[in-house]
Amino acid sequence: MKIQRNVFMATALLLPLLFVVSVGLALASPAVASSPTYSFDLTGPQTNKDPGTNNTLALTGAGSFDPSARTVVASGTFAIFSSSGSPLSFGTWKATGFDSFCPRGGPSSGVQGGVLVITVTLFPHGGEPVTGITITVNCLVGTGCNPGAEGLTVTGSVGNFTDVVHGRTLFHLNQ
Repeated sequence: MKIQRNVFMATALLLPLLFVVSVGLALASPAVASSPTYSFDLTGPQTNKDPGTNNTLALTGAGSFDPSARTVVASGTFAIFSSSGSPLSFGTWKATGFDSFCPRGGPSSGVQGGVLVITVTLFPHGGEPVTGITITVNCLVGTGCNPGAEGLTVTGSVGNFTDVVHGRTLFHLNQ
């Protein structure tokens, strides 16, 4: 009988405390509508030429970004070929900064267009990292923003790969 009374007393004392804690947590962390986030895919290798050198760049990758927070997580691979087709450099790339995003909308959350500008670092195989490279990803789905050609451009100290040879990109609305 003494044990039952102690369990009853402990339960009677803990229930109001649990109620206060749970209500307090609910009040302290209300549901807040967050800004939309996006992801993107570079469908197949994106191929560009540098009109000044006729060198070619092939680039693959994917990532996600939050325009409101100005954050991006993205990476992929790259290869640069001379005008004669000889490999000049190859390796990986990683996003290091979010510059801008202009959404173009689309028919569904999985099919969105827009113009994304990010800063990346290239990590050439056997070489030093190359910082401050700008990648502009263009998807023509939707309306608004004048993105130019479908695909991407890559500019910086490795060249100005602005002539799209092959490009296919897609943005996805995550929330």
